[in-house]
Amino acid sequence: MTKELFIPKSLIENAKNNNLVFFIGAGFSRDFGFPDWNGLVKIMLEKMIDENPKYKPFLALLESGTMGVLDILEHIKSEKRIIRDTIYKEFKYDISKEELLEKHRKLFSISKKIITTNYDQLLEKAAKEQIDKVVYTNAHLMGQIHNFGEFILKIHGDHEFANDCVLLREDYEKLYDKDNAALAQMKSIIASKSILFIGFSLTDPYVSHLFEYVNKIYGGYHEKSFILSVNNDDFTKYNVTNIQLENHDQIVTFLEQLSEKLGEEKPIVKNEDEDLDEDEFKSFLLDFNKNKKKAPDVLDLNEEEIEKKYEKMVCSESFRKEIETYSSYFPSIDEIMMSPSYIDFDKKTIITSTVRSSYNRVHNRFDSGESIFEATVDEIYNEYSSELSYKKAKLRFYVKILVSWTIIGCDIFNEDKRKKVSL
Repeated sequence: MTKELFIPKSLIENAKNNNLVFFIGAGFSRDFGFPDWNGLVKIMLEKMIDENPKYKPFLALLESGTMGVLDILEHIKSEKRIIRDTIYKEFKYDISKEELLEKHRKLFSISKKIITTNYDQLLEKAAKEQIDKVVYTNAHLMGQIHNFGEFILKIHGDHEFANDCVLLREDYEKLYDKDNAALAQMKSIIASKSILFIGFSLTDPYVSHLFEYVNKIYGGYHEKSFILSVNNDDFTKYNVTNIQLENHDQIVTFLEQLSEKLGEEKPIVKNEDEDLDEDEFKSFLLDFNKNKKKAPDVLDLNEEEIEKKYEKMVCSESFRKEIETYSSYFPSIDEIMMSPSYIDFDKKTIITSTVRSSYNRVHNRFDSGESIFEATVDEIYNEYSSELSYKKAKLRFYVKILVSWTIIGCDIFNEDKRKKVSL
């Protein structure tokens, strides 16, 4: 049985009130094999040593901890091409590890306001590019971020624009010690929002100084922030409370349990792309069918595969509720499917066959109903996105309704298994 973790009431309340911001550090991406700060500089040094052995002493100093990373970078910063090429290449997204994004997607069920110091694009990939990405160098978007209901703020840059990534001491000083839009907005967010640090140790001297500065300015009366940590460290001087976990694996459990609490208490908030225009939705259903001449073949599953399918479709309570919210849209589908004036008889199985075919291709790759659902939606969305002229978010919403209708109608959710909650 999964252990019930302690979650502060104020953290839950801030999440319910859309006042929680995640601050995501490198530790949250460790499953993808990306290097941490020391590891990144080590890779740079090894490449430099291959070209010039004079850099060997710095590798020894790094590995022994005798010299700090920022100090070492001061001595090697003239090797601009190696430094920036390494950032660009080391943080490329590997699509074969897509199933690992499940942890990142759990964040969005809690809050879609995220700050990250990471150069990688895992958060963007997990969000299906549906959340505004704001890089600190973009003064135009930085000036408006307080108006955004959701954002991914890349405070140290993006690896695709490696030359602008914050790495050297001069980069940090330019960002944190001089007046600029990014720093002003960071101070505002820290003062007005509750921050939850994950995969971040607050050992970054510039970030920790920023929090200490805001805490002194407001005398500790601004919103309290939190950090998930396996260590018993004291962060009170930053107005940050340590939520101590037994191990890093409990991060996922914490997010799931927090999401469950919000699922019980938080009203569902729809964005504008989830306001259904019934006539447009019916047109979409007709367009969906027109693009296929016949229903795709659906592979037969043997008894063992069906059992595995049902096991993997075990889902959390909040996800079940999300699926069931789509049921209010099912009458529109039923009307079209039951009327011969809309769709020819031989095409009436196109929707269900398309969903089931996509589902059968992905269900063995994932271990939870949430991930299988998202992967099924992805497959169908990618197939139709270039063929149908709908806004991306709207098309994805419509596909989710179709997948939900098929899942419930075809009993992909086995009732006995649905009673269990995957935590």
